[in-house]
Amino acid sequence: MVTGKHTLLAVSGLSPQILTEALYALIMEGRPVDEVHVITTRQGKDAIHAQILASGQGAFFQLLREYGIPEGKIMFPPENIHVLKDAYGFELDDIRTTDDNDLLIEKCMELTWRLTMHPKDTVYFLIAGGRKTMSACLALAAQFYGRPQDRIYHVLVSPDFESSRDFFFPPKEPKDITTRDKNGRMITINTRYATIDLVPMPFVSVRQYLEDKDLREPKAPQDLLDGLICDMPQRLIITIDDMKIDFCKRELDFPPAQMSLYARLASMRKDCSCQGEREVCKECFKKIDELAEDQERLKLFSILKCRSPFVAYAVKQEKGGTGTEIIRSYISKINRKIQKHFGARSSNEIKIHSMKIDGDTRYGLTIRPDRIEVKKGNLTIQAL
Repeated sequence: MVTGKHTLLAVSGLSPQILTEALYALIMEGRPVDEVHVITTRQGKDAIHAQILASGQGAFFQLLREYGIPEGKIMFPPENIHVLKDAYGFELDDIRTTDDNDLLIEKCMELTWRLTMHPKDTVYFLIAGGRKTMSACLALAAQFYGRPQDRIYHVLVSPDFESSRDFFFPPKEPKDITTRDKNGRMITINTRYATIDLVPMPFVSVRQYLEDKDLREPKAPQDLLDGLICDMPQRLIITIDDMKIDFCKRELDFPPAQMSLYARLASMRKDCSCQGEREVCKECFKKIDELAEDQERLKLFSILKCRSPFVAYAVKQEKGGTGTEIIRSYISKINRKIQKHFGARSSNEIKIHSMKIDGDTRYGLTIRPDRIEVKKGNLTIQAL
């Protein structure tokens, strides 16, 4: 029987009422809660302090007093509000960019890993608050690190109350509050009509399939997937007309300029005389200036960028010039995408490497040639 600590781990945005609503629902179901942790932004933190904590006078403490729960029974100190921060230590106001989202995933994975370390503890993952991406990231973390006793919950609140800034939980003694109806008109409604439903969301945890080394520290989702589905040597499949690569049962899309460079390097590697992993030669590893002037790369780029008006529009931001600095920027972008998508181990197999050959720095792929498949699809290309 699991008898350890019970923790509510939530994501929250500008409507922190979801925290007290979830706590109320858990209390009504007789589920113990010992501690609350929240992942949020700077604005979310301010909302929690103003409405939920408020120096001991907020809705959280009102809920405890209303339902006879001793203060300190459920711990929710300010340090349990985990605000997302950028690389410079500045708190994020919102989740606006892919970099912001990466920070969110990292925080969700780190906290979930930490809170699920003790085998007797239980974690309730609340995915009802914040932006949709916040809910998705916390649910993803739960699927990697969650255990049989853990739960993912959503909270459903009566429509008339979920938009009210004055409603945090149904009090024992019903009272009137103001809110807006579906037409935006201000109305008065009594809390006796409020319902809060705690909805358990089914999920499949992969924790049991992770190796011990994968549980020693928090890891990125792509690194955990890497260990789960890529134990055996896999083929690298480049589908040129779809502008994507396929490795370890995962696909990654590239824009035309990056696809033309990567496909060209893959083709040179596939057709060279090298046999083993990391055995390279001048046939498959090229100098930057050679890649910049490579006519097959330029021809492929011209074909790909003209295939649809949408692709052509996107290419305006990504000129396919012949300068060596442009090629270096493509290599850097390609490798960052591969690292982010496939994880550390797999990305090392298929990323673009640099090596010294006869004193020159050259670039190419090191994956064994017989593990590469280049599909041209419907494109008419004489050589690659």
